[in-house]
Amino acid sequence: MRITAKYTEARPEIIRPGFPFQDRNGRLLVPDIERQMLWWTANGFMKRTIPLRSIVDTSFVDEAAKAVPEQ
Repeated sequence: MRITAKYTEARPEIIRPGFPFQDRNGRLLVPDIERQMLWWTANGFMKRTIPLRSIVDTSFVDEAAKAVPEQ
């Protein structure tokens, strides 16, 4: 945040909420994907939600995370 603040002259409290969350193992926030779909549907950007199991497959990340232990 300090680096971004330095080059943008924005205060850290303004920058912090804009930083995306990234899981160190690359895991998706699956409940958030569903929450977003519900919002898109409610606001007319999608006709209907899609079953998560049709669009989210975490098996690759799960297996990779097993191969590289967390520190």
